[in-house]
Amino acid sequence: MNRAFVRRLQVVNYSVDGATTIGPIEDAMRQTIRDKPYTAGEILRLGQMVPAEKVRRDAQRQLRILD
Repeated sequence: MNRAFVRRLQVVNYSVDGATTIGPIEDAMRQTIRDKPYTAGEILRLGQMVPAEKVRRDAQRQLRILD
């Protein structure tokens, strides 16, 4: 997979509360695809491909819970 494609790769995430998040994949997944241990399809099937924004929001939500 070429670098330009990986850089523009977007993912859609639907949550049980009805919220839809569309955005670029997180940097760790982008690097994994570039380094080729896994393809984008394999990561998607494993359930690990989520928008970077969702990852940030979930982390912030967890931090608020801990406060």
